[in-house]
Amino acid sequence: MNNFRQFKMFKIIDRTINLFILFVFILALSSCATVNSTSISRDEIPTLSENKARIYFYRPSLFFGSGMKPPIFLSGNKVGISSSGTAFYVDVAPGKYNVSVDKILYPGDVGSVDFEVLGNEIVYVKTWIGGSSLAGITNFNLVSPETAEKEIKDLRFLRFNLAD
Repeated sequence: MNNFRQFKMFKIIDRTINLFILFVFILALSSCATVNSTSISRDEIPTLSENKARIYFYRPSLFFGSGMKPPIFLSGNKVGISSSGTAFYVDVAPGKYNVSVDKILYPGDVGSVDFEVLGNEIVYVKTWIGGSSLAGITNFNLVSPETAEKEIKDLRFLRFNLAD
C-alpha cells in the first residue's frame, strides 16, 4: 500500500512539474512576440492639428512583467502594445473613446476606461503590469499632464504600423 501512495505522489508531482514547464514555455513565447514598430525621437512627433486630439499611452520601465506586452485597444481598434519603458501616441477626432487592455492570462477579463477628448486636447493613459496570485494583470488609468510629462521624459517613443 505504501508503494502505491508513493507512486501516486510521484505522478502528481510529475504532472505539476509538467504544467509549470508548459506555463513557463507559453510565457516565454508570448514575451518574444514581435510587433511592427519603429523607435522615434520626441522631435519627430508633429504638433497637434487644431481639429484633432492626442492620446498618449505609456508604460514606465519596471522589471516585473517586462516580458508581457498586451495590445491596447481604442474603441475596439488595436492601436499599439503596452511595452515596458515605451510610449506612443494616437491622434484622433474629438469625441468619446474607450480604452481597453486584455488582462494577461485571464481570457475575457478586460479592463476599460471611457473618456471624452476635445479638439486640441492631450490625454495621457498610463499602463503597468500589476501582480496577482497567478499572473500579471495589465492596469491602466488616466493621469494628469504634469505627472505624465515627468514619467515619460526618459521613455522610448514608438510608432506602430498595425495592418491587422
